[in-house]
Amino acid sequence: MLPLFRWLFANAVAAIAEPRCTGCDGPVPLETVFCGACGASIEKVPGARVALPRGESVVPLISPFVYGGAVRDGIVRFKYGKRDDLARPLGALLLRGRRAILAHVPEAVVPVPVHPKRLAERGFDPAALIARELARGLELPLVVDGLAKVRPTLAQASLGKEGRLTNLEGAFVVPASRAARLRGVRVLLVDDVRTTGATLAACREALTHAGAEVVVEAVVAFAEAAPGP
Repeated sequence: MLPLFRWLFANAVAAIAEPRCTGCDGPVPLETVFCGACGASIEKVPGARVALPRGESVVPLISPFVYGGAVRDGIVRFKYGKRDDLARPLGALLLRGRRAILAHVPEAVVPVPVHPKRLAERGFDPAALIARELARGLELPLVVDGLAKVRPTLAQASLGKEGRLTNLEGAFVVPASRAARLRGVRVLLVDDVRTTGATLAACREALTHAGAEVVVEAVVAFAEAAPGP
């Protein structure tokens, strides 16, 4: 089944199916992301934002939740359990940082891409599906192919500080067909989880090199370790 068709089909099913908890699949009321038990395990990031240094400036990072508990369970099920239907509730979680995001007046949403080989294995791009939900909720244009990952890389958290930098060197580019579309544009860069921060930094560098202005980064959860199962 083609990735786009799978996504459309999953969303159609989700619209008529009984609502389920994103963390455990238990029944929940309509428009509810977590059941009571799972909801008790989540930890919010105060103010939905974390300030990260970038040289002499500060990169605004919007992250409503700490990576743990039911938030972690939901993301793991989404990414590694091939549950692309969970993009909708995870996007809804990120939309809880709406006010903080819009304060930076972004003009377009760009997701962190996966390598084509990984896309073929998984069948969908997690960040792209979450970014689609976010762009829809914020009423912003989505440039889903604004970035491309041109070579596969190792898991960042498995490497030391120097290895993390060289691992992502030149891994992300703005395709020539999208450079003019993004030049001078205020970009909202989206991923599911921030772990080491190196992936977001590499994407930001590629966008900046192409002439875009990354004004804010947004992730569902903020982690200190790799988000593997």
